[in-house]
Amino acid sequence: MDMLQERHDRMSPSYATLQQAAEWFAMLHAGEFDAQQRAAWQAWLEQDNTHRMAWQQVESVLRKFQHVEDDAARQTLRTISQGRRRAVKSIMALCLLSAGGWGIARQPAVQQWSGILMAQHTTRIGERRRMQLADGSILWMNTASAINMHYSSKEPRIELIAGEVWVQTATDPMQPGRPFLISTRHGELQALGTRFNVLDDGQCSHVAVFEGAVAIRLPQAGQPGLIVQAGEQSSFDGISIRPAHEADPAMESWTHGMLVADNLPLPEFVSRLERYRRGHLGYDPALSHLRIVGAFPLQDTDRALHLLEQTLPVRVHRLLPWWVTLEPASLPG
Repeated sequence: MDMLQERHDRMSPSYATLQQAAEWFAMLHAGEFDAQQRAAWQAWLEQDNTHRMAWQQVESVLRKFQHVEDDAARQTLRTISQGRRRAVKSIMALCLLSAGGWGIARQPAVQQWSGILMAQHTTRIGERRRMQLADGSILWMNTASAINMHYSSKEPRIELIAGEVWVQTATDPMQPGRPFLISTRHGELQALGTRFNVLDDGQCSHVAVFEGAVAIRLPQAGQPGLIVQAGEQSSFDGISIRPAHEADPAMESWTHGMLVADNLPLPEFVSRLERYRRGHLGYDPALSHLRIVGAFPLQDTDRALHLLEQTLPVRVHRLLPWWVTLEPASLPG
């Protein structure tokens, strides 16, 4: 990959950002904007360059399809006025259709969008799902995740397209040495009789091992790998692997419906909790120095925010139900 393409990929809006843009567009098209909502939308646009890029992409796609003859595209456009949830799915489908039609489907961002839309198993924002696999292994999917399963008698393989999974592998007495593999866009993991967690945050993949061991292999042949032992975690980005360090308990506690924070910086806490909420969750930079300790429920993120208000000098400001900002409890003036 050349430097120009790599720079473009880093700047491309993620699937989640494109979905946010689609939700804003659906609201605007439905005539649901009042002055407060318009201000919130404007703030979202100005928050990050990728937000503006995602909005421009949604606008551009819908303009291009207004006069097309394709039946699927016409049907998709009609559904935009039939409820916001259907509208968002329709807009995302058009974005994918346009990516293929304009010859850009090989771009990594578009490949991920199409992979999520066509994945065998997906979870919604805020949803967690437990699955028992054919070999007896247990797999949990975290919020906004997508996977494909490729099973064979010799080598069960999970493809993590987006999000996060936790796995407890089962021992097959007939094939005790059979590998259990998980692949991400950044490399491949081989479980060595283990309990572990894998998170793809877009920039890199993170693996935390709680029992047994996991071997990391990078895509390019000849690159050194790493075996991560129980109690350790590591990250890899397709080019290099970071040294192993102590595993974060939060990378397993989500399977029990809790976000565990052990001296966690508030910005990181907000970033983690936002994954389980629709809409925007932000914070005043004046709160960046605060550290969070405790266990917070993931099924009820409003309650988690209320608990935060009770333990720290913060208040939850709700401009709209889906636009929430943490502010200092006592604002000057």
